[in-house]
Amino acid sequence: LNKLIKYLPFLKFFLIRVAELKKYHVDNYENQIKEKYEIIKKFDKDLLNICDSTFGIDKEKLVYVEGKTYTDRFLKELGFIAEIKKNTDFENINFIVELGAGIGLLASVFLKLKKNRKYLIIDIPPTLFFSQYYLDNIGFKVFGYDDVLKEDYIDPEIIFNNFDIICLPSWAITRLKNFKFDLFINIYS
Repeated sequence: LNKLIKYLPFLKFFLIRVAELKKYHVDNYENQIKEKYEIIKKFDKDLLNICDSTFGIDKEKLVYVEGKTYTDRFLKELGFIAEIKKNTDFENINFIVELGAGIGLLASVFLKLKKNRKYLIIDIPPTLFFSQYYLDNIGFKVFGYDDVLKEDYIDPEIIFNNFDIICLPSWAITRLKNFKFDLFINIYS
């Protein structure tokens, strides 16, 4: 558009409008985040002791509220946790299985809320690679795809002594030894 303005000066009008529209969008996004934050704060302020990771997130998507970073998606996951807390004995949930975890954002929320929790993600390999990459890069110890390939049997009791998360491809579910989990989650699948 800037190159065309030399030849068609009336396009300056659109350039100004685009800048105004971008500012409106950014302000609207920040207000939505702050509204969701206040809703969660009203229902369960303990959930706001944690915040989103900045790893892999476009700086424009981060909103700072009370000195912590949040994204729309992270606050949505906190909303799921609030519902789970209402309907379970949340503090006694230590072992979680999630089918179809996406990048693992919900797993990161659960693990940030209670450090000694353990998490098993079952997903198809392409998505599982994203989960493993994301969770590993935000500081969790992940027993990943390559580790699964080396094992004939997956024994969570042993693995969870050294890892926070097991990323298990769906084709390897028959390798999983018996283990008692406290919560099974499937939100997006």
